[in-house]
Amino acid sequence: MVSKPLLPRGSSSPNTTRSRTVTILKNSCLIALPLLILANFLYWSPKAGRFQLGGTDRPNSVQVKEKVIYPWRKDCASTYTFNFTSTWGLASEMNHLFFAAMYARWANRTLQIDGEKWNYGNYFDLFENVLPDCGITGELPNSTHNPIADSPYPHLQTIRYWDGLWQWLHDRSEEILSFAFLRDTAHTLFKPSKKIQEIADHYKSTIQPYEGKYWSIHARRGDKVYEGAKIYDLEDYFTRIEMLIKRFEGRNVTKETPGINVFIASDELEAAVALAKERRPKWNILHIATNHTHGGGHMQWTFNHLTLDKKLKEVGHFVAELQMIQNAEGCVCTYSSNVCTFIQMVRHGHPRTVQSLDRQMYGWLKIPEIHQDPINIGQREQEIE
Repeated sequence: MVSKPLLPRGSSSPNTTRSRTVTILKNSCLIALPLLILANFLYWSPKAGRFQLGGTDRPNSVQVKEKVIYPWRKDCASTYTFNFTSTWGLASEMNHLFFAAMYARWANRTLQIDGEKWNYGNYFDLFENVLPDCGITGELPNSTHNPIADSPYPHLQTIRYWDGLWQWLHDRSEEILSFAFLRDTAHTLFKPSKKIQEIADHYKSTIQPYEGKYWSIHARRGDKVYEGAKIYDLEDYFTRIEMLIKRFEGRNVTKETPGINVFIASDELEAAVALAKERRPKWNILHIATNHTHGGGHMQWTFNHLTLDKKLKEVGHFVAELQMIQNAEGCVCTYSSNVCTFIQMVRHGHPRTVQSLDRQMYGWLKIPEIHQDPINIGQREQEIE
């Protein structure tokens, strides 16, 4: 029999050392895992102000330097023209216009609008002309010419399909875009014409009387269903309204709380209002009556074949709803609809008072204000002009 050599006192075999190391690592993992779970819970707890509301709220972990609101150029030496040439919806085209305007301001070019071929009619029949008229169309450079700021042409033009603008937005958004810059651009351009404002004021005069502040809902249906957007039950909108009131007013409300004013805009308005009154009988459901009906919701291809007079009336109704939502305490909508994005850009309240039930607003754009923590509960949202 071969005897094993004795180890010095206080020492151990390699196998024993390896076993102890494995045991220590296991114990460390058992201790670290609960700590990580606890830290994650505390980070996302309501007290931390970072709790999720349906996937649209995320903490802002990026320190962003102060950004500039670039001025509007007024001369005609260097221009950038946006062409309304498509048959897409009003909100979609206006969103594209806002971003084109931000590029023009950043690139020190005078914004021009060519709206004579728009399927809604002439742009300047719908909105005020706040820009100088240079009478210059400009060149449409190749979409691969990036960055477009280096274009040798003094006069450029763009359409919604030209991706050079979107590539610029994607590449430079973190550096130059801010929510204040976006809102300032949208507020400057979203000025309904006298004709449209008269139609909108008539529609708003039909709203039933109410007292105090109100919240708002925009429920998009129609052709968005065919595009694959999820249709949310109206109860989901009401639940989010209750969460917004809790978040910004610090009070708990339920369907039994009387006197909550909620303005509803929808392309299936009659059905939405009827269901709202059934689901929240003690709430005050506000809406703007209309003579035109959308069975199955707004279908853009159907709208495009209406007479100009009917189009103007529908635009006036839409503007009236937008102006009501602009002044609401908050809005619940879906960013899968361009209307929700348009609402966020033309409102005056804190950006977190607009909540989407589905996705983020242009998630690829790095506009951190959208993802910042909300202001303290109980405070009135600050205006971002």
